[in-house]
Amino acid sequence: MEINFISKNATKYLTTREKIQMILRLVRNNVMIVLEEGLSPEEQLELLKETMREIDPLRFVGVDIISFNGPNRLQGRENVTSLTIIAPGGKIEIVKRTPNQLSVQLL
Repeated sequence: MEINFISKNATKYLTTREKIQMILRLVRNNVMIVLEEGLSPEEQLELLKETMREIDPLRFVGVDIISFNGPNRLQGRENVTSLTIIAPGGKIEIVKRTPNQLSVQLL
């Protein structure tokens, strides 16, 4: 499986709809995506809605979404860094999740 790491600069000017279209295009082609800047709860909801409209048991079974937020000190302030992994449904599994570490396994 191919893995694409997408920087926040690549998505910062995209609308929610454009992000979802990009994500689904890649995932339908069996590509796992790691977004440097995670999806907002609203964007995740829209992604799930669109995914449900496109499910086809023979060609597209859906997506798995894993969000990881960890504490990050930036100039003495607490800041939350977000990372989102989106993979074709059933192709990824969480092995370990702590506040500071996320381990996944590709299936």
